[in-house]
Amino acid sequence: MRSLLSIFSFKNRNTAVPILLAVALVAVLETGFSFLPQNKLVKSLRSKDYGQDGAAADVEIMGDSVAAGGLLAGGFAGALPSGATISNLAMSATGPEFPYFLLKRQIAAGKAPKAIVYAPSPHTFASLRVGLLVSGYCTWPEAGEVALAGIHTCDVVYGAMCKVSRTLRYREELAVFVKGDPAKAAEKSLEELRKRSPQKQQFPPEMLPQMYKKGFAWDPFNLYFCKKFLSLAREHHIHIYWVTMPELPVVAESRKRLDFDKEYYAFLDKVAKDYGVTLFQKEFVVYADEEFRDYSHLNEHGAERYTAFIAGKFATVGGLTVSGRSSVAHN
Repeated sequence: MRSLLSIFSFKNRNTAVPILLAVALVAVLETGFSFLPQNKLVKSLRSKDYGQDGAAADVEIMGDSVAAGGLLAGGFAGALPSGATISNLAMSATGPEFPYFLLKRQIAAGKAPKAIVYAPSPHTFASLRVGLLVSGYCTWPEAGEVALAGIHTCDVVYGAMCKVSRTLRYREELAVFVKGDPAKAAEKSLEELRKRSPQKQQFPPEMLPQMYKKGFAWDPFNLYFCKKFLSLAREHHIHIYWVTMPELPVVAESRKRLDFDKEYYAFLDKVAKDYGVTLFQKEFVVYADEEFRDYSHLNEHGAERYTAFIAGKFATVGGLTVSGRSSVAHN
């Protein structure tokens, strides 16, 4: 009787058998992993209503997780013209390419906003989310547009593979299952450092993430889609108000040594000149440690404070216009 292992022998001329077995093995694995809980981030990107169903708000807040938790839509009520609506559609772990596809979808559906408060984290211009964009957010035609950009082709292919493969799609859950949760380990390490440190500093420099130890930069992929986003908004007369989110003292100190602010402000000035964007809050505002829940995100008190600050500027300094109505006149 032939050994089952003989089918993998080079002497076996029936090459279709091992190929079929490999395909069957992959199918079994994919089916098995389909019972894993879906990645929370991917699930949120696919399930949340990003303006495709129902009418879009007059004003939409866009950006990443820092804007999602740091600008509270309800806090802008008094700064808007009478009857105007506002919603926060900022998406966690995203870069400038996500707002482009979001706005493109809304415009195609005839439900675009009248104005956008755009508050991206500067480090997202250098960070790549191509795989997540293709696998967790884009439709197949949109993925095709990403591919045709010709930037980071390998990442696009990987994203497409994740899109059809449950094994790859749930790789984070598998890693946590095998290695444990790195986020919890990092949180524990930070807590231990705080206990050992004689200082009362909540966020010590020793634990500062690497992204805050680099100068301002952008990846060609992010810059390409950022320009498409700004061009699309201008083409459809959707005004963008750019807002820079607050930072920790330890982050401000690190960036100061790198001339980060100078480079970022120069980038913003060019954006404003080329695309007619209003730099509503250009400079970084430094908030104390007590206003943050980690090195990037404001806590509830910090979010309420900054929302009130920005809303107050809209109400008193002026500029926020919705469908020809304005809380104050343009200067």
